[in-house]
Amino acid sequence: MLVRMLCVEDVETDAELVVLRLRQDGIQCDSTRVETDEAFVAALRERKYDVILSDFSLPQFDGMSALALASREVPDIPFIFVSGVFSIAQRAEEDSSVTGRVLRTGEVFLCNDIAHADETIAAFPALRNASFQSIVALPLTVDGTTVGAMTLTAQDSNAITDEELALLGEVAANLSFALQYFEKENAVQFLSFFDSLTDLAKRVLFCERLASRLTARKAEEPQAAVAVLDVEHLSIINDSYGRHAGDHLLQRIAASTWRSPKAC
Repeated sequence: MLVRMLCVEDVETDAELVVLRLRQDGIQCDSTRVETDEAFVAALRERKYDVILSDFSLPQFDGMSALALASREVPDIPFIFVSGVFSIAQRAEEDSSVTGRVLRTGEVFLCNDIAHADETIAAFPALRNASFQSIVALPLTVDGTTVGAMTLTAQDSNAITDEELALLGEVAANLSFALQYFEKENAVQFLSFFDSLTDLAKRVLFCERLASRLTARKAEEPQAAVAVLDVEHLSIINDSYGRHAGDHLLQRIAASTWRSPKAC
């Protein structure tokens, strides 16, 4: 599948790195790069894209303005910030964006009626003259640290119900687990020997450790034993509560094995 991507980026090599990384992950891209608001709007009107990736700060443009334009022109296309620079305020009155507030607080942001939002929220640049009336942003976390936000908007007010918010929470949790997986995946040496989810030794390393322990066992020591654990009905947990719940259960079980000083 070919992904048509619009990239808002002033540095050509940075845009090329994004495409390269996506291709390394098996995603083929047809990428168009723009760096001004005029070029951005023209590109949106010229053809249909599957996703928009944007830097946060550009010399002639900025990511929040691009997000506002995208919300007006193509509200159904996913918009993702890809940037090494992002300003995070220290206090609530200093917040300048929804994403910034989520990154600062690590909490869900929900506004179901932008037209009647309080002054601090209404002052966010991306919400001025916005074509949508409802917005929600959920934190994405890796190892307990908020590293991003999943933001969705709706043209109608009061569009985000408690049920939908709970469902979005499940999606954000799954994305957070995926981000944590990719974070660990970069540590190639670690992943060669350990499971990325549980941090337990993989089969090859486990067998090597077991063989070494058996070889080093003294005659007076008790015979070693291997316990095999099988979590029954794990698929039911995944289907009922989401994959992240099943993963969390496996992590808790794995953590309990580390309490034994003789665990392999």
